[in-house]
Amino acid sequence: MIGTTSISAFAVNRLNGELVPADLELLLPHNDELFELTGIRLQSQKEWAPWLDTSYLTARELTDPDLTAHWLATCKVCSMIAFVAAEEHGQYLGYWRGPQKRPIFTSPIVVLDGESQFGVCPGSCFAEALLSRVSGEELFLELREFLRALGLPFSHRTPDDIPYLDVKPTPDALQNEFYVYYRTMSVPGQGTDTV
Repeated sequence: MIGTTSISAFAVNRLNGELVPADLELLLPHNDELFELTGIRLQSQKEWAPWLDTSYLTARELTDPDLTAHWLATCKVCSMIAFVAAEEHGQYLGYWRGPQKRPIFTSPIVVLDGESQFGVCPGSCFAEALLSRVSGEELFLELREFLRALGLPFSHRTPDDIPYLDVKPTPDALQNEFYVYYRTMSVPGQGTDTV
């Protein structure tokens, strides 16, 4: 079970010192149960950032201008996300603070997949985003009941009942802009300013 100290550490390590939203505070002590049910684990380590790992790339890939521009653009967008959880298959969930540095409480949840692509999750909080990500009616109902038992009164009947927030700019749109910028900077004769 995660105690008050660990919740404080989670706030410092993953949320830049902001308060932990109520749904996450309820979920943190039940991290193992959440993982067994969904394959999603909340992460509290300060240095946790597997999306920045390039050890799998070859020396040739590391010098490829397209790949380098894509990686730099992904890193730039990731710096605007407070990542808090990982799915079993290398996808990461976090709060999209964006370039305007939204407070955690008003930030939508986004996902970074294994192909370094971003998506916005439906829902107005992390627990709703979790509900939107499960496959199959049985697992959806099981997760909904688990969340209700923790004190989160969700009435959604299906994942389709969970609305999307209006998010501008989206992380994928910003990633595309940064990619174009970094790709242009790698062309001989172009400038070398950084974003």
